[in-house]
Amino acid sequence: MLLKNMSMTKLLVLYRYSSLILTSVFYIVGGEVHRLDNTLMIILWTALTAVAGHYLYSQSKGNKQEIGVIILLEMVGNCTILMFSGGLHSPYMWYVLNTIIMAGIEFGTPYLWGIALGYIGCMVGCFYGIQAGSQKLLHIGLQELNLLVGFVLAAFMVQLLIGHLKALEQKNDEVQECLDYTLKIYKTIYLFTTQEDKQNLIQAILSHLQQVRRLPVGIYLDFMDHGETMTPNSYGIEQAELEALMSHIERSQLMKEYKTGKERVLHFEGGYLGIPVQYTYNVFGMLLVKEGCRFEELKFIAYVAGMMLKKIEMEELNEQLLIGHEQNRIANEIHDSVIQQLFGVSCKLYNMEKKAYSLGGEAMAGELKDLRATVTGTMADLRATIYGMSWNKKGKNNLIQKLESFIQTMERMHSLKIDLNVKGNLNSLSLEVQKALHRVCCEGVANGIKHGHATYIVVSFNVDTNGLSLSIQDNGQGFDYNQVVANNKLGLGVKNMEQLIHQIHGDLMIDSTPGSGTILYALIACCKSREAV
Repeated sequence: MLLKNMSMTKLLVLYRYSSLILTSVFYIVGGEVHRLDNTLMIILWTALTAVAGHYLYSQSKGNKQEIGVIILLEMVGNCTILMFSGGLHSPYMWYVLNTIIMAGIEFGTPYLWGIALGYIGCMVGCFYGIQAGSQKLLHIGLQELNLLVGFVLAAFMVQLLIGHLKALEQKNDEVQECLDYTLKIYKTIYLFTTQEDKQNLIQAILSHLQQVRRLPVGIYLDFMDHGETMTPNSYGIEQAELEALMSHIERSQLMKEYKTGKERVLHFEGGYLGIPVQYTYNVFGMLLVKEGCRFEELKFIAYVAGMMLKKIEMEELNEQLLIGHEQNRIANEIHDSVIQQLFGVSCKLYNMEKKAYSLGGEAMAGELKDLRATVTGTMADLRATIYGMSWNKKGKNNLIQKLESFIQTMERMHSLKIDLNVKGNLNSLSLEVQKALHRVCCEGVANGIKHGHATYIVVSFNVDTNGLSLSIQDNGQGFDYNQVVANNKLGLGVKNMEQLIHQIHGDLMIDSTPGSGTILYALIACCKSREAV
């Protein structure tokens, strides 16, 4: 395991300097008497070795060859320290475990025991060469034997500790990989399920492949006109290369492959892989990516995309059915009430025309009064029918009604105050713009409550001849927006609001500092208008 793991590095640094301090203290206060200058020289040499070793290790991360040389050089330096500080009886024999630990981490068990045996040979050699004189190896004392056994056991414990830490790091890496994969799945589902039309979903798919999956090339072939034509949407590929790729794709062959019901990947010239975007037996298109990508992840993306495209298709069908049903209802109401009454008026006028010369003034006035009453009633019925079609109920825009309902729910659930201020006519905004504004307001208020812990929020709309402005201001705890953007830690909620505002050709700005609340400001310079019914 390389030194890039910070937890292991901190452990090594802690042991290196704590063992240096403790062994130096024991060397000073130990039973043997040393000259002061020799003692200071050994302590200084040990400290320099420790600092130099730490610095060289930190500069050689990932370079096995350099680290191996550094370990051997530190071993030589430590053996010199042991030679002049007492050999087997030197307290620095526990400091040299640093090198053994590093050898075990970087090169494994064989290298660990090779360094350990090297130190043992050095300590034994110092003992016999300096202290024992001509004694034989078999005459080694019990105390020295205990020291050697203790050192061997310490090296063995180091081996077990390193094995345990490596196992923990491996498990941690596996858990982190699972968390990263889960987060990618969440981002995929969240991004795709927030799209409300086909084209936005296609753009979201390509954006996800580029920004989250980091794929250099992404192509989505949209099967249009009941599969008669294929429309490419892409990034990272030249137009000439895209046209050449399209010329080698036969949709009839694709449909034949897909109808087999097998989940498989198709191979095309240029190293491209094709994954069908389908749900049940509905094939909506195909994803094309470069080879080398993780097929299981792409298959999941294609599956979610197919499910969302099916959802959008069903919603469009449901909307068409609802519109047809409403049209039939309105036609029946007009036929059963308004038309019948107008027919009655027509008949009355015809009779009056024939009797015009025979009727007196008083009789004529009575007839006209009856006709006026009938026309007035007809107008009332027609007004009621038209009002039933209108999305402007009780003098309020539907967007405002939904926001007021949402605000009441948030105030009741979270015990806070939310004010809604509206200037201008929101009825002039297109349905697409109103839907986007509703989602942005809900997301902005929810973020202020969840992340900012706000107790007061103000939502303001201003519509004039220059366009529309929306502001959401809270008194929450705020955050360092610039730092969050620099660290690429912007939440999905903010990204979703930015995407919604950009879809209606607007700009979203965020002003927030810790302790000063947050202001979200959206400006849509040119809104598509529609007249209120």
